Amino acid sequence: LPLRSKTMTSPTLILGSRADGLPFALPLELVTQSIAILAKRGVGKTYTAAVLCEEIHDAGVPPIIIDPTGAHWGLKASADGKRAGLPFVVFGGERADLPLNDDAGEVIARAIVSQRFPAILDLSLLRKGQIHRFLVGFFETLYRINRQALHLVCDEADVYAPQKPFGEEARTLGAMQDIVRRGRIRGLGCTLITQRPQVLNKDVLTQCEVLIAMRLVHPKDIGAIKEWVDVHGDPAQARAMIVSLPSLAVGHAWFWSPGLGDLFERVTIRRRRTFDSSATPKPGEVRVSPEKFAAVDLAQLGTELADAARVVKENDPAHLRAEVARLTGELSRKPAAAVQTVEVKVPDAAALQAMRINLRDVQSSIAAIREPLTAQVERLDRINNEISATAATIERQLSQPRPANPIPKPAFSIQWAGEKSPPAVAEVTAKVEQGFTYGAKLSKAERLILTCL
Repeated sequence: LPLRSKTMTSPTLILGSRADGLPFALPLELVTQSIAILAKRGVGKTYTAAVLCEEIHDAGVPPIIIDPTGAHWGLKASADGKRAGLPFVVFGGERADLPLNDDAGEVIARAIVSQRFPAILDLSLLRKGQIHRFLVGFFETLYRINRQALHLVCDEADVYAPQKPFGEEARTLGAMQDIVRRGRIRGLGCTLITQRPQVLNKDVLTQCEVLIAMRLVHPKDIGAIKEWVDVHGDPAQARAMIVSLPSLAVGHAWFWSPGLGDLFERVTIRRRRTFDSSATPKPGEVRVSPEKFAAVDLAQLGTELADAARVVKENDPAHLRAEVARLTGELSRKPAAAVQTVEVKVPDAAALQAMRINLRDVQSSIAAIREPLTAQVERLDRINNEISATAATIERQLSQPRPANPIPKPAFSIQWAGEKSPPAVAEVTAKVEQGFTYGAKLSKAERLILTCL
């Protein structure tokens, strides 16, 4: 089959054909799910993974391959080697486009997330300790910062997800578990490939949602599939599959996923469209090397890697400590700034003693006048209260309505001197207004009272 156009997208992933000859296709949602490809050596598990990568790439999602054996570089060339393949960037290994060091995991992860290009991380030239140091930085950074669909293909997954981790393997396993268990919410899907299911960590294997089982013969490897079935599958279906595994032909696989429409299908994997660099050399055979590989923009990629390396360096604790030490050294080498002395006159002991005596005199004077002042203030407060009460009484009296006849009728009789009976009120009023005075014998006080009445 010819390579698909870079602009072409497929609504499904076509991985091969079913028993009836019809195409076998899986939905695009597979790219963010966890897949396990289990098979013995030499029956097509790496080949199947390459077909899966071709489909995922054509669907517009970048595949990222962890390659401990250096077997996946053929994706960059066509099947016959005469045309360019897919534009994978190979980091490390004998076919490297760019080098790969054990401390470059975070840098490469940041570049992939930023530029979203397909990549092969060839770890075949690294030692075991270096592999784990690289993968810890790569896995943890990818899980932390990625938010778009990416698919991680992990060949020889039992190397970094072992059942019994030791030393640095424990941290690598923890990072792998995060991706398998919780990677989907961050756009991360993964495919785990192993020829030794019995030593692949069971907490990782049982979390895979899709099982691709090819020929297996070892009872313990088949037992690992039974453990997956106990979590996901139907034992009745499992019996039919497990019985066929030891004799399953090369290039044939069982696809099982209860979550994808109860998928349970025996499939013949289609032919690759890219160069089969994982094929086992036959005796006397001359290996053909591809004539043309897909080109990649190494200049642009180099800039992106440099930017990612700068970010990593700026946040590296060791770098920060070194920078602090450098700045501290520069500060210690600078001359001390000139200190300006300002003279401040301070009173002597005799002057302070005089000030203390004066302050005590002032305090005594204040205490002496405080009590009479307080008494005067209280007296003024009482007078003020009495004035306020009187003013309130006057206000109430003025506000009351006055009677129509201002001259009240006397409720008593007055004995008028010199006359037998008191005159009428009108007569008395008239005579008073004329200046007539009654009671010449009355005292001054009595006359004033009489006049007021």
